[in-house]
Amino acid sequence: MDVSKFMSGDWVVARDLPPMGETATILNEGEEYANEANPTWGKRIRLLIELNASKQHKYLTLNKVALSEISKAWGKESKNWVGKNVLLMPVSQSIRGEIKQLVNIIPNTRLGN
Repeated sequence: MDVSKFMSGDWVVARDLPPMGETATILNEGEEYANEANPTWGKRIRLLIELNASKQHKYLTLNKVALSEISKAWGKESKNWVGKNVLLMPVSQSIRGEIKQLVNIIPNTRLGN
């Protein structure tokens, strides 16, 4: 039995992505999500996505930058994002003087969607 599916959680995290990123398909229009562990983040949108290589379903939260980029590509109505592809890129970024591993979300408009 391949045990790799038991080694990651329900959320997309940078360490689970290949260095050059991975495409994913948006499966739902999202829902409002408040992270109880980080209440200062405020409310965000939580999407269900499918990682195209592994076919795993995972959750992905969108910050204001990601929302802005996706809205520019496909409009402000999230139901129009369903079935669209995004590129998930692992990146290192300094946050409050500490290097964190994050996921950049890039609308993949080159795939014709």
